[in-house]
Amino acid sequence: MRVLILSCGTGGGHNAAASAMKEALEARGHSADVLNPYTLKTNKLAKIIDVVYVRLVQISPTLFGCVYKIGDAYRRLPWRSPVYFVNAQMVPVMDKYLKENKYDAILMPHLFPAEMVTQMKAKGINLPPTIFVATDYVCTPFTEETNCDAYVIPSRHVRYDFLRRGIPEEKIKSLGIPVRKEFAKKVSKEEARKELGLEEDTFYLLVSAGSMGAGGIVKTIKLLYRWCKKQNKKLEKKRKKENENQRQTKLIIICGNNKVLYETLQKIVGDDDCVILTGFTKQMALYLKASDVCITKPGGLSSTEAAVANIPFIHAMAIPGCETRNLEFFESCGMSIGVKKTKGQLIRAVNRIQGKELCETMKLAQRKFVRPDSGMAICRLTEKMVRNVNL
Repeated sequence: MRVLILSCGTGGGHNAAASAMKEALEARGHSADVLNPYTLKTNKLAKIIDVVYVRLVQISPTLFGCVYKIGDAYRRLPWRSPVYFVNAQMVPVMDKYLKENKYDAILMPHLFPAEMVTQMKAKGINLPPTIFVATDYVCTPFTEETNCDAYVIPSRHVRYDFLRRGIPEEKIKSLGIPVRKEFAKKVSKEEARKELGLEEDTFYLLVSAGSMGAGGIVKTIKLLYRWCKKQNKKLEKKRKKENENQRQTKLIIICGNNKVLYETLQKIVGDDDCVILTGFTKQMALYLKASDVCITKPGGLSSTEAAVANIPFIHAMAIPGCETRNLEFFESCGMSIGVKKTKGQLIRAVNRIQGKELCETMKLAQRKFVRPDSGMAICRLTEKMVRNVNL
């Protein structure tokens, strides 16, 4: 079976989901190609679309939230969205590509390719089975105007949100958000720390800014950095007084692809050994497994990765829109602590999450509500749909 995965770089989650599905398909002996469809027009167009989106989120998360709200309001109108018509120009190039490259199925962890496929179907173009894969715990604006053969959603607990938007019930498959198998791999905290060169007897607080590094991250880091210094100062006094060797606290900060953020934080923390600062990393699964607690933005993919890695975590720095809905879902299921106001709530949440009972309850909820084998489940669904077409 040869599968085409259409994705875009408007946020790292879509491409990460594409990578996870490719991994699962290849593990089952299939061939999979990941393609940004806009590169069929020009690489420049693909880059512009990705960069404009990312810059908007980084520079003005509030403005992005307003755009999301406008989209959410627009979907109530009885006509198609601008997104649908903008993607009409991609129909001829996609049609040409698919005629020259034969595929058995098309997977789409992004709305834009789903809009293209919908337009192609409306024009009577024959396509293999098409599967949309949602990467947020909400039915994002304009998903309902697409026409795919199946819709993979993150959880049966968000099923109603897709149904009420008009997605046909028989097309909805509650299979989860796909993450790479390394997040589900059984690795002890000690093994992960050894591989990353981290100390065994230290309390590590991992801060993940997401792939784009946005949403008040600098303010959050400053707050956590002061807290960390304060904790270690208290510890030092206690050691001298009681002659006890207790655990020091350190921050691990993942900046993602945001070089400006990395440089800004470098100026703030300098060479302080209580902070480990890194940019984009391919070892995120190891960092999660090596840490005691994680603070992450509530992206659909990054939250799923943390839950599959089974680490207690705090949701903070949410960008208005999908991320606030993701935060609400995880917190309502007991899988994370949600922080909406960083200054007043974050440190209280950090102190609270260190309780052993809460941590265990949270990890149990993660195992209950998030499936680690989503990639394989999507692969099996694809195989079934292709078999049915070929009967």
